[in-house]
Amino acid sequence: MTTHLKILSEGSYAGNPRNEDRLGYVGDAAWLMDGATGLGPSKFSDKTDAEWLVGAMSGFLTETFTNDPEVDTLDALSHAIEAVGEGYRRATHNADLEAFARPSAGLSLVRVNGEDVELSHLADVKAYVFDKVGGYKVYGGGPLEALDNSALEALRKVQAQQAEPDLKAAREEINPVLRQNRAMMNTPDGYWVLTLDPVCLEGLKTEYLKAADISYILLATDGFYDLWENYVIGGLHDIKRRLIAGEDDSIIAELRRIETDDPHGIKHTRFKLHDDASWLLLAIEGFGEKARSRTGPERRE
Repeated sequence: MTTHLKILSEGSYAGNPRNEDRLGYVGDAAWLMDGATGLGPSKFSDKTDAEWLVGAMSGFLTETFTNDPEVDTLDALSHAIEAVGEGYRRATHNADLEAFARPSAGLSLVRVNGEDVELSHLADVKAYVFDKVGGYKVYGGGPLEALDNSALEALRKVQAQQAEPDLKAAREEINPVLRQNRAMMNTPDGYWVLTLDPVCLEGLKTEYLKAADISYILLATDGFYDLWENYVIGGLHDIKRRLIAGEDDSIIAELRRIETDDPHGIKHTRFKLHDDASWLLLAIEGFGEKARSRTGPERRE
C-alpha cells in the first residue's frame, strides 16, 4: 500500500526530567500530543499523570492504525479513550479527582484519506499547513491559548511585585488561577482537550484539506513553536528549512540558551524555565481534487 505521509523531521526534547509530549506515526497517520503538567501530586510513582496519559494514548493509536489503517478517526479516538480510561482507573484505584486534577493533553492528528488530508485537533498543539505557493495556515490554539495568556498576565503582575525575580515562587502564587482555568476543560465556556472522558470529542475539530495543494505540515507543541511565535528565532519558514537540513540539535540549543539566559521569565513570560519541545515535519505525497471542512463528531456520514 502506498504511503502518502513522509516524515522529514521529528524530535521531542524534554524540558524537565519527565517528558509529557509524545509523537507517533503509522502509515498515513501521524500525531503529536502535549500532556498538561499536573497541578497536584501524580498518581504514579515513576511518571506524571500527563506522561502516563500521552504514552498510553499514543501506544493505543499505534496499535489501532497498524491493525486497521482505514478505521474512522473518531472511532479510533473513542476506543482509545475507553481502553486507556479503564487502564487509568485500574492503575489509580478509581481515584476521584477534582476537575483541575484530571489528566489531559493537546492533540494534533494528521491522516491521508484518499485525496484528502484529514487534520483533527484539540487544544494547543498546532499544525502549520504549508501550501505549494509559499503560504501557510495554522490550526490549533484557540480558547486554551487565550486562557494561558490570561494566566501569564497574572504571572506578570506577581513578578512585577517581587523584590527579587523568582519564577518558581510567582508560579506557585498563581496556582489558583491555573486550577480555575484547568477546571474549565471540556466545557462550553472553557476549552476542549483530550481527556479520558469521551465528552472531549464533542470539541474535536476536523478539517479536510486538498492533499494536492499541500507541501508540508509541521505539528508542534507550544514548547517548540515559542521559537517563532514568542522568541522570534528567524521565523517559521527558516525553522522549517533548518529542520529539513537536519539542524534540529542546533535549533534546540538556541531555544534552551534563550530560556537559560532568562531564567525567571522576565523577557519572555512563561510558566517554567524549560518546556518540552516536540515536532513532526511531514511532506504530503498524495493528490486530491476537492477540499471540505467540517467540525465535531457529527461529521461522520
